[in-house]
Amino acid sequence: MKRRRTSSIFCSCTHRRAQIGGMPDYCVNMNAQPGSGDHEVHDLSSTKGCLPSPSSRIALGWYANCDDAVRAAKSFYGDVNGCYYCAYACHTT
Repeated sequence: MKRRRTSSIFCSCTHRRAQIGGMPDYCVNMNAQPGSGDHEVHDLSSTKGCLPSPSSRIALGWYANCDDAVRAAKSFYGDVNGCYYCAYACHTT
C-alpha cells in the first residue's frame, strides 16, 4: 500500500494547498508591481481574487506570519512587500 503525503494536500475544487498546523502557505509573485517594482507576497488561502496566476508564483512554504514569508521572499527578490488584500500586515507601499 502506498503512503499518501499529507504535507501537500490539494482540494480538488480549488487547487489550493491546505494549511498545516494553522500556518498559511505563502508565495511571491514573480512579476513586479508596476510603479513600485515590489514583488508581492500572497497567502495562498486567500479568496479575495488577488493571487497571481500559478505560472507567476514562487512557492515560499508555510509560515506563522507574513513577516517571515516576506523575509523568505527576499532570498529571491530585493524589493518585496505584502499584498494589500491578503498579507496586509506586511504591506508597506
